[in-house]
Amino acid sequence: MQYKKLLSLVVLSLFFCTTYGQRVTEFRNMSREGDQRLFRRDYVKLTVEQLDSLKKKAGQDKIILYIDDVPFEDLVGEFADSATVTFKFEKSDNSDNPEAKAWAFFYKKPRKWILQDKKISVGIKGQHAVPSTATIDIVIIQSIQYWLGILLIALLLALLIWLSVSSNLLRDTTGTSTIRPPYSLARTQFTFWLMLISSAYIFLWISTGEMPVLTSSTLILLGISGGTSVIAKIIDNSQSLYALTDDKTDGFFIDILSDEKGISVHRLQMVVFTLIVGLIYCYDVIVIFEMPEFDNNLLMLMGISSGAYAGLKSTEHSSTTPVG
Repeated sequence: MQYKKLLSLVVLSLFFCTTYGQRVTEFRNMSREGDQRLFRRDYVKLTVEQLDSLKKKAGQDKIILYIDDVPFEDLVGEFADSATVTFKFEKSDNSDNPEAKAWAFFYKKPRKWILQDKKISVGIKGQHAVPSTATIDIVIIQSIQYWLGILLIALLLALLIWLSVSSNLLRDTTGTSTIRPPYSLARTQFTFWLMLISSAYIFLWISTGEMPVLTSSTLILLGISGGTSVIAKIIDNSQSLYALTDDKTDGFFIDILSDEKGISVHRLQMVVFTLIVGLIYCYDVIVIFEMPEFDNNLLMLMGISSGAYAGLKSTEHSSTTPVG
């Protein structure tokens, strides 16, 4: 009986040695010598004990990369020798493949700059990862690129301010007066969203290294502001028959908040709601690193706000005597 137990232990030992003897023992970043961090598009080399037996076990199946036991099925290993396997850590553009779902693991909210102490391993596609003693830090957002994106936004904002002051970019040019025309609220709102969306797109592209996806909320906001600008232009053209002797600027904020009777509620509410949604938009881009997707009710509120402005704008200057 003791011999049978001993024989069973030997068989089990041999089974575990042949089945579970593979182990990842070392990680090396081939793109950044001596750096234990992993960046996108880096080449990494993993040292694996009994790699030849793992390859034989895999047969026609592929040996892929695993991070925290999550399979990256499109990251297939290349074998430099009998002890090491190399991968290129690059996200596929095909959102339908399983590897894209694996990458979603790293982009959960709130989005982190660095994922620390992640176990890196290899394994046969469709099976489990082999044991590993190698851990890495994965860099999602690079600080240099992040601040480069912030600097670019600041430069674009400075350019916009300079153009606004030195030209008629944001001014109402409907009238024929030779004096400096007032600022237009509709033009300002449209330029605000155009500037914000374009800056956000460039910032996300630079800081994450990926082309961001334009959400439906982004397109709707741009469409609302663009439509409001067109309607306001039509109204201004229809009111150009009236003599506007006081068609001059009183300063940016007074111009966009006031009609001929002074500061008006319909202009004020549009400015307030635009700033609130704009701040939320900036937070999602700079902190969460994604184009925001707003609630339908919030988008409806923006539409109602712009509609109320356009409707009440048509009553401005209604008491002015027409020319001729």
